[in-house]
Parts: sequence; C-alpha cells; structure tokens
Amino acid sequence: MKALSRKRKGGRPRKAGPRYANGNRKESFVREETEKEARSVVIDARQRIFGMTEDQAKSDLAGTLLGRLYMAKHITKQQFEAGERYAHDVWRYSVTVLGVTPTVQAQNMLKVKGHQGDDDDTAQRRIDRITAAWVATETVLGTCPIGSKATLRSVCVTEEDACGDMPMSQMALLRRGLASLARHYGIGDK
Repeated sequence: MKALSRKRKGGRPRKAGPRYANGNRKESFVREETEKEARSVVIDARQRIFGMTEDQAKSDLAGTLLGRLYMAKHITKQQFEAGERYAHDVWRYSVTVLGVTPTVQAQNMLKVKGHQGDDDDTAQRRIDRITAAWVATETVLGTCPIGSKATLRSVCVTEEDACGDMPMSQMALLRRGLASLARHYGIGDK
C-alpha cells in the first residue's frame, strides 16, 4: 500500500534520516550530511588535482598552496608559520586600513569605500599600530632579492598555483622571503 501511494504521489523517494513528527528532516542530520558530502568532494579533488593520498588530502594543510609546499617538504615549519602570519597581516592591513580584501576575486570595485574616518581614538590607534607593523614588514621585504615580494604575495595571499610547477629559482626566492619574514616575526628563535 505504501509503495502504491508513493507511485500515485510521484516524485523521488524520501531521503533517509531522522525526521520530526511533521515529516521534515532534522537539521543537524542534514547539516552533517551536507558537510560530509562537501568534504568528500574536496578530498577527491585534492587527490585528483594534486596527486595526494587520501590521508594527505584530508589534512587542513592541503587546503592552501603554502600548506602543500610545507607538506611536500619544500619549506620548513618556521617558513610556513611566517607565510601564514604574512598572509594574515596582509589581510588585516587591507581590510582595516584600505577597506578592501586583498584577493582579486573578492573585490567589487563599485563597493570599495576605504576608511570612513572614525573619530574614535581606539580605531585610529589600531590603524596606526597595524600600519606601523605593515611598514616594518614591507621594509624587511625590501631587503630581499627582487621577485621575493611578488612570489610571497602570489603564494601566501592570492594563492596563484600552477599545480605545483614552480621553478627552482622562484622557490629559492620564496624561501629567502619566508626566512626573512621568520626572522622579522621572531619565529623559530628561542
């Protein structure tokens, strides 16, 4: 009888899972199921595109170009941490002072407003502190070889990846820039 009534209703069969008394699926179950599906798609894509094993693809490090370079032992832990902090500093400076996000994909040039000119002293002090830290970081990167800064920005901030086909000369520039940043941030110093 049940199968017959479903045929009369038409449509696809109900999805499995716990339900409320009114017949709706429980949201926590739906959310968990959606997360599992999304995670499996991401893991499959990482395995296919980057040639990783399933365990490597499940790692959070595999989600960024900098993390994949660290997993492949192209950079050290200190260099990885310095790159992560640099990416955070670029984002913080761009959002707080400039009012835009640092990635090209996230910008809408029609909505860029910049700083609103708050009279609040705490906001101004925060902006001054972030700007001073940014100037110090830029000064450190100015002492690096030509190309280090652009390579750092493309790897750490915009994550422009050519599927891991980075020339050795560019990898050397990246390592030099990350080592300079690690010294600047005091990462690895005891």
